[in-house]
Amino acid sequence: MLIDTDCMIPIEEARRDFSQVTRLADRYGVAVIIQNDRPRYLIRDLSREENQRYLAEIKEAIDNSQ
Repeated sequence: MLIDTDCMIPIEEARRDFSQVTRLADRYGVAVIIQNDRPRYLIRDLSREENQRYLAEIKEAIDNSQ
């Protein structure tokens, strides 16, 4: 997976201002939270078309676990 460095944010900034993380996800479709100079967490904008299949898989997994 190629990650645009513009969508990366250090974990310290993400803790202080989570709305900045969501703005990145809105703009780029994903936000990558970095810890110790390595990607640690991936936040996805599930309303985007390319993420709809992923969201459907999550919903199916939740339904199957109940």
